[in-house]
Amino acid sequence: MRGTREYRDLWTVVWLTATALALRAAAVLSLGDVFFHGEELEKGTAAKGILDSVGVAHHHLAYHYYEGGGFVVSHLKALAFLLVGQNLLAHKLVAAGFIVGVLVAGYAFVRDSFGRRAALWFGLLYAFSPPTYQKLSLINLGIHFEACLFVMLALGLTARILREERARRSLWFLLGVVCGSGIYFSYQVGLVAAVCLAALAVGRPRALLQRGSLPGLAGTALGGLPLLLMYLEVGDAVIDIHGAELTAAGSGERLLPFLRAIFAEGALGGVAGPWLWTAAVAGGALVGVFGRGAGADRTRARLALPVAYLAAFAAVFVLSEFIPARVYHGFLVLRLAPVWVVGLVPIAVGLARWEDGALPARPVASAIGGLLLAAGGLGALQAVGEGRPSTPARNWDVLCRTKGYVYAGYFPKFVPHLPPGDEQRLEILLSFDEAEREWLVTEACAVLFETPTPDARTVMARGREVLATVAPKRVEAFELGLGSLLLREAGWDLARALESALAAPPGLRERLLEGLGRAGSGPYPTVDVLGVEAALAQRLPDPASFLEGLGQRLYENSTMRLLSERPAAFIESRPAAERPALRSGYERAWARHRLP
Repeated sequence: MRGTREYRDLWTVVWLTATALALRAAAVLSLGDVFFHGEELEKGTAAKGILDSVGVAHHHLAYHYYEGGGFVVSHLKALAFLLVGQNLLAHKLVAAGFIVGVLVAGYAFVRDSFGRRAALWFGLLYAFSPPTYQKLSLINLGIHFEACLFVMLALGLTARILREERARRSLWFLLGVVCGSGIYFSYQVGLVAAVCLAALAVGRPRALLQRGSLPGLAGTALGGLPLLLMYLEVGDAVIDIHGAELTAAGSGERLLPFLRAIFAEGALGGVAGPWLWTAAVAGGALVGVFGRGAGADRTRARLALPVAYLAAFAAVFVLSEFIPARVYHGFLVLRLAPVWVVGLVPIAVGLARWEDGALPARPVASAIGGLLLAAGGLGALQAVGEGRPSTPARNWDVLCRTKGYVYAGYFPKFVPHLPPGDEQRLEILLSFDEAEREWLVTEACAVLFETPTPDARTVMARGREVLATVAPKRVEAFELGLGSLLLREAGWDLARALESALAAPPGLRERLLEGLGRAGSGPYPTVDVLGVEAALAQRLPDPASFLEGLGQRLYENSTMRLLSERPAAFIESRPAAERPALRSGYERAWARHRLP
């Protein structure tokens, strides 16, 4: 009988996994809005550094020292690069692995604690999740969403220990390994570890002291060994999250605008979805706590663990520095991924209990569940519609042939990890195995010779001196990378920076203008910003070089990179005299980011 149940659970997990992956694969294969947010490609650059055997100690390749999960993901991406090439597809394959892992861990936790019906609801709600989190689960960074794997494993192991009178020491050891390695992976796992420890101290105090303490501590030490080793290498840098503190006096000032953006302004794509999902979490918890019938007391006791975690997360989040000041894209709620995943548990339990008779009017529970699934299905269609679903073969070629790494975002974090000396640092940066050497030199020099107080003449002189030793034939590529320097020197005023470039001698002038076109007025070029920058070309006596650079900048717009018709539409919106240079620049950037 037990074998039959396990076989049935296995096939349930298989088809739930297939459903979840199919919905997310549709967004990927349509080239929807599931690329280029956050630091996904930069972690791919660390993966490339691993494969290219860049000449530094291995731990220096870490994107941020405090992001253990990011470094783990970089290794997984390196493996994916070996399997399918150094392309965008590799990123999504690693993301798919975590999507499956979180689903399986969550299903097992809910199945063991609340029964198969609740686990089925959990799996369905996870597959047909809100559109924002369907997309965010595909942005593979190795931090907030991926950490949910450790959160669900820790909750599942803790719940099992609480259920068993004499839990095996191996379970305590495994819980310690999960918590220790999870804390290395992402510091947010420390919160679930604290909640689990508190639950064990209340529910199994004697077992915790007599049976669990030694194996638990041993497992935690083993799991946390990578964190210890990184601390021994880099010291306090491993806990320095850009100087942020866990609590902040001004967090309350950001909380109300954050909540207003989501629940009143529809920053995540509409107002109805957040209200519906929040009501479902609260309603599910209430049904689980106050519902009647067989097993009500047991459900109430077991539901306390995930609900306690959600309450602790909410309290820490409200008091922290990590509340976004603005929500202009769904990516900015990635930090709430654990709330989404663990929040599915009370919803699933409430629906299952209601259907089992904990409340009257059972068909209402199925109708509510169906409404949530329908909302998730519509969200999946929305994600597909953001891309180009009509040309699957063309999209597949883009996935397989677009480079899964970018130097511009990675080098600024990597250079501080390198030994001192411009010549040695440049040699290390140029040791990446890159066919587009001009691109590599430009990106390396744009970062390497930056100074706290930008002085273009000093930087140019120093850069040429270093290039004469390391890469004497790449001076022109170095000068293309000076656009960001001129921009900083001009106080981020692009018009002033252009005036400075115009004063340079011929040859250098054109390269500086192209570099300024590439740099624009700063990162994150929206369509509106690009329009303002393009208008500045009309002030230039010969705008071709600037427009060539600006055409390359078009590629940096996340909504234009993969869908060539969008930059084409932008180019067509410009005066006819500007179009050839803009088109040439975009095509150069497109070619640069394509694999051979």
